[in-house]
Amino acid sequence: LNDEEDDNIIIKDAAKILKFLLGKFNEELLQRGITLVKDLFIGTIKTVEQCTICKAKLYQSNNTHKHFNVLELPIPHHDEYRSIQVVVWKLYNNEIPTMYKFNIKSDSKISHLKRKISERTGLSIQSLMLACVKRHTITITYQSNQPLSTIKKGDIPYCYECPVDTKKSIL
Repeated sequence: LNDEEDDNIIIKDAAKILKFLLGKFNEELLQRGITLVKDLFIGTIKTVEQCTICKAKLYQSNNTHKHFNVLELPIPHHDEYRSIQVVVWKLYNNEIPTMYKFNIKSDSKISHLKRKISERTGLSIQSLMLACVKRHTITITYQSNQPLSTIKKGDIPYCYECPVDTKKSIL
């Protein structure tokens, strides 16, 4: 089996386990007169066709009732997203550096991470410099157009707020 087949088996097994546990949970609730699982996971979808011109609803055989008893939810593949921790240093506030955690699609660019940092911290994207720091030395500055994979797994990048004019002269 390759990795993808292994993942599919794990997901199918997880679905079976979840179904089994929900079934047992439902039995326990039914004994108490509660239909929570049924209310959440079993139902009917009714579709009604409507004339686009006169807006009249067609109530004849065009209406369909579809029963469902399992809601299939997409489970993201484990390598589809990447969790990255970033230490943010704010220039103008006397705050201590703060660590943030972001879950970002693996195929994103550094610019997407910067946008997330900006949204979370309120800092301007133009003022952010993202770098790899080792032994108190900046070893790499990450450019916005680079892929997220440029940040090695296990590295914790530092994000510095820089004055916009000075940042251009640093880079």
